[in-house]
Amino acid sequence: MPEPKKKTNTALIVILVIIGVIVVVGVIGCVACSKCVSDVAEEIDGSGEGTTSSEESPEKTYKKREVAKAGEVEWTVTSAKKQASLRDPNGFMDPKKASGVYIVVNLKVKNTGKEAKTADSSFLVIVDSQGREFEADTEVAVLYLATEKDLFLEQLNPNVSKEAIVVFDIDKAAKKLKLRAGDLEIVGDDEVLIDLGL
Repeated sequence: MPEPKKKTNTALIVILVIIGVIVVVGVIGCVACSKCVSDVAEEIDGSGEGTTSSEESPEKTYKKREVAKAGEVEWTVTSAKKQASLRDPNGFMDPKKASGVYIVVNLKVKNTGKEAKTADSSFLVIVDSQGREFEADTEVAVLYLATEKDLFLEQLNPNVSKEAIVVFDIDKAAKKLKLRAGDLEIVGDDEVLIDLGL
């Protein structure tokens, strides 16, 4: 008596072949990626060329009133002072007391490039002697600064500058404060340091 024919499930075979191809491509991708990562790691360990400028400290520290150039952007700090609290310029709100101490930085930013850039206080950080980084307090800036003086998503066309005030709420014990300013590029790595004299 002849043996009955076995049914093959072609759909199952096709699915298994597709899964097999995906696994093979994934393994090849992982091997290629790990080689790239190890090449970059060797370059960083061997010659130091693989480090970005954000990992290195900028060579020169500028002083207040000096023009500091980061890429196609010029930053000039005109003044910096400590304040325990801020007052609403319109007198509508009660004074706002700092959690630590406010650092109020008056500055000018200028676009020296050929295309418009967006200036924002997120490109600014205060660094202290311990290497701690303090970001700008945008909430306080919006509520307690004159609107024309805040630095929030401000479009700067070529050869246009903006005078602004940026506020930081930092630890009272922080010393030797420097402003680190970027080049207004999301993936940019040009930065400058400006000594605030505080």
